[in-house]
Amino acid sequence: MAVARLVGILAALCLPLAAAAAGDVRSEPYEWRNVTIGAGGFAPNVIFSRAEPDLAYLRTDMGGAYRWDARLARWIPQQDGNPVSSYMGIESIAADPVNPDVVYLAAGMGGWGEAAIWPSGDRGASWAVFDVPFKMGGNADAACSTAIPHPGQATKRGEWG
Repeated sequence: MAVARLVGILAALCLPLAAAAAGDVRSEPYEWRNVTIGAGGFAPNVIFSRAEPDLAYLRTDMGGAYRWDARLARWIPQQDGNPVSSYMGIESIAADPVNPDVVYLAAGMGGWGEAAIWPSGDRGASWAVFDVPFKMGGNADAACSTAIPHPGQATKRGEWG
């Protein structure tokens, strides 16, 4: 009985305070941005474009790919809309040496997950995704891809162990 009475008194005292606080709530504009994480993976390569100064791409072992925006002086994530977690392991990136808008990702975390080649013709603003029948090792063994500046825009992929 004493506990119920005490709860009633506390509720009676707090209710006016809660109502007053709710009236003071303001709406403020908020700009959503990606969180910078200081650890938890590797960013083993920066790939510089030979077609355009200040254009670079960053690959990570499990955090996706990024493009350097020189105007904003920050890395722009290239895969935020990606629903497949293994695609966040980037084995390699190939920036076309002739056309600065063309870039390729070799995406796949390791031997356990899905893998795909991601070509883009607009610097990673949009991607096509082509699943491949083999595994890639963005978070495993090293590999290398390069774009060949000839008709058909061939991409070569090699591995070393």
